[in-house]
Amino acid sequence: MSLRSTVKKFMNKKSIYKKCLIIYNPTEGQGFHLSPVFNEILGGKKINFSGIKKDDILDIIVNKLEEYQIPVDVSITKSRGHGTEIAKSAVLNCYDLVVAVGGDGTINEVINGLANSEVVLGIIPLGTVNVLGIQLELPDDVRKICDIIASGKTKKIDLGRVNDRYFASIAGIGFDAYVVKKTDSRLKKIFGALSYLFVGLSELLFYRFKKITLKIDNQPIPRKGYFVIIVNGKYYGGELVVANKADISDGYLDVCIFKHKSISSIISYLFSLKSGKIYKNMDVEYYQCKKIYIFKQGRHPVHVDAEYYGKTPVKIEVYPKALTIAA
Repeated sequence: MSLRSTVKKFMNKKSIYKKCLIIYNPTEGQGFHLSPVFNEILGGKKINFSGIKKDDILDIIVNKLEEYQIPVDVSITKSRGHGTEIAKSAVLNCYDLVVAVGGDGTINEVINGLANSEVVLGIIPLGTVNVLGIQLELPDDVRKICDIIASGKTKKIDLGRVNDRYFASIAGIGFDAYVVKKTDSRLKKIFGALSYLFVGLSELLFYRFKKITLKIDNQPIPRKGYFVIIVNGKYYGGELVVANKADISDGYLDVCIFKHKSISSIISYLFSLKSGKIYKNMDVEYYQCKKIYIFKQGRHPVHVDAEYYGKTPVKIEVYPKALTIAA
């Protein structure tokens, strides 16, 4: 290849972005990978970058984006909530592209700094589970994801918000939020997604299930159940389909209310989730809506994108097209 054609090829890779900030969580991407057997049982999927060492991922991302002549800066998260602070600073400092490198928790923090801005978010999914990455159908190749980000193609997606905190994928009320709270971060680093299974099984027989009361949009009659899952997209905890009608850009949140708490009911729910037919389960109510209010009764735990948030009461609503994402 001649020097002229080499230069021309390089110039053709120039991106529209003028200034990129990578927000990287160095603690993500650790823990055991689930075996195929456990993946099949749990319905979980983690986007793995086979053949790439964790310590090399950041350098690969920076080098790949710089191939597109994008000036790149890097910020490392140091504590919980730091990703939001960095992302807010990126908006103020006129970055037009922010790339979040981490799990659902890291991505959630960055989203809470970028929501309702014009800054484009790119996602390099690491961590325990990567629900938004799966929803966006990102490839299992970090370099290809960088190509997608640098291409300049974007889409607007909705965000949900629990009181003052945005979420991209999931909010849960009840037992799953309790499991999130009880699952120690050190345990997740060692066992990854298996840590939720271990904690869930160990707590299931001892958890005090109380009825959750909620109001959906302007419906006059409150609904009740023992688990409530609210999603922005189809997936829950990996590739479990909890809302077959959901779309991250349709202006609605999808709500599943699980009405019973017996062991047989829980087993039935799990099989329905695994088969992708939870909407056909007669013990589950399914709604699409814009606002949900969870009443205080029971003081139920709440999680937001698999990060413990607090307890009820909470107001949950959709914010249509609140985030621009590289896709």
